[in-house]
Amino acid sequence: ALDGSGTMQVLATGADFYAAPRVSPDGAYLAYVCWDHPSMPWDATEVRLAALADAAVSTADHALVDGADGDTSVLQPAWHPSSGALYYISDASGFYNLKRLPPLPKDGSEVKPVDALPPDDVDFGGSSPGWALGQQGYAFLANGQVAAHVPDRATGRSTLLVFDDAADA
Repeated sequence: ALDGSGTMQVLATGADFYAAPRVSPDGAYLAYVCWDHPSMPWDATEVRLAALADAAVSTADHALVDGADGDTSVLQPAWHPSSGALYYISDASGFYNLKRLPPLPKDGSEVKPVDALPPDDVDFGGSSPGWALGQQGYAFLANGQVAAHVPDRATGRSTLLVFDDAADA
């Protein structure tokens, strides 16, 4: 339990696999990745959001952020610590580009994910996104900026990018 009591509670059911649970900075939401057999994480996954105050445990009842087409791999969710935006990577373009879901409005109105950076023919997910759980190809710096490494497959070198969170820009 998030209250420190040690009580266990099922938060999501219905998918075959779950990974990368991340609680929002305000403690209101849980973002997670899920997928069904026979897909692998690099084939087809979904990023979903569950309101922690809500009793719904069925994955189908949780908000689908990305991956609805059944052919997109979405991985590595992480909440920006100061803006509350949800970042993740998506291979919808053919490369693992960084996406950003703006902070959720308190009035419950819908928001749509946007590109955190202009889409490019580079992978933000690291050397093998989805092949091993727990990888993270980007991080949030203490000043609110986002740092991401981008491998250059032609040279084998990596480039470190540092940019402002859209809410801070």
